[in-house]
Amino acid sequence: MRLKRRNVERTLQLRSYIGTAAESAPGSVKSADPPTPRGRRAAGRSRYRATTVALALLVASGGTWGCAAMNPPMDIETTLAGSRAHLTAVPGPPRVEVSLTAVSRPPRMEVGLASWYGAYHQGLLTASGEIYDMDGLTAAHRTLPLGTRLRVTNLDNGRVVRVRVNDRGPYVPGRVLDLSRRAARLLDMVERGVVLVRLEVDRA
Repeated sequence: MRLKRRNVERTLQLRSYIGTAAESAPGSVKSADPPTPRGRRAAGRSRYRATTVALALLVASGGTWGCAAMNPPMDIETTLAGSRAHLTAVPGPPRVEVSLTAVSRPPRMEVGLASWYGAYHQGLLTASGEIYDMDGLTAAHRTLPLGTRLRVTNLDNGRVVRVRVNDRGPYVPGRVLDLSRRAARLLDMVERGVVLVRLEVDRA
């Protein structure tokens, strides 16, 4: 009951304020002369200002109808600030950038000079962890994956041998492959030492 009575008192005060502002405006009904168009426009502006002020006071008082009458008084700036807070954009999930890197594959064929290595390296550890055996069919290459199977062709005589890459080398400029002594014999290149060969990848 107290809230309703307070609401009624505020409403009457606002109506009284609007009526007083309207009567004091130029061109009001108290004037003896009929209102001119300019006076009517001035009176309309005064009523508009009075209504605007009344609404502002109504909002500032926390509202007078229903449950709004139970809210504590607040100023207009606080209300507007709260409205802006509700409109604040909620940040989304972090953007994840994915970069794709092309994986380089070993060439399927290569042409270059091949040499061989034998007794001086016998029994030493290779890059793959195996013990070097000069009587095995193995080879050393600088970049091909360890375990790659190669088909090696001697371009001078056409002989072919299949070997497995288990070591790194050769480190002499201009050479692409180091063969075991057995592989060099099958290519008939032991005496010459260095020959032109073609490498073809059988299975990586």
